[in-house]
Amino acid sequence: MSVDPALAETNEPYAYADDDPVNESDPSGDASCGPGAGPRKVFDTYPAQSPLFGTWTVTLYCGVAGKGDAGIGGYGYGHLLPHVAESKMPNWSYFNFFIGQTLKKPATVSYQQGNDTWAYTAPAEGLDYQGNVIYKATFYVIVTANQQKPWIITAFARNPQEYYPQLVSSLSSLCAPAPDIT
Repeated sequence: MSVDPALAETNEPYAYADDDPVNESDPSGDASCGPGAGPRKVFDTYPAQSPLFGTWTVTLYCGVAGKGDAGIGGYGYGHLLPHVAESKMPNWSYFNFFIGQTLKKPATVSYQQGNDTWAYTAPAEGLDYQGNVIYKATFYVIVTANQQKPWIITAFARNPQEYYPQLVSSLSSLCAPAPDIT
């Protein structure tokens, strides 16, 4: 049994095994959120504007898709995957980018007293290579109000709008057949 190689980052010696190193394992310390990774394994961390003091680091755990800790309905990476498609984003990389941007430069941060969480919001815009807007939404990241270890419960886009005609036009100009010069 060994301590998590990411101990300096997580301050949790057995986070890789959901603090249960007897029954869970990740010898390299870098397992994805697949089989064997406990729900409290750190998937990613993000610098964020703290609503109370300067900046803090917010953690995204592997989480669970169904019922989570304390009876909440899922949290973390496992919970977020369905939101990628619902947000009309092409893949996890885009979604993850907007998580980072929303936490780093929020338009608003509001305390949700009933849930003891912080709701971060920011406009999300996707541009094509020519700078045309091809995607717009308001992006939300919901974070626990735990000042010692804030973590992401969920993230999603509201009112996603796609501007595919501009995207299709941009792509078709790239894919147009080369002129015949013979």
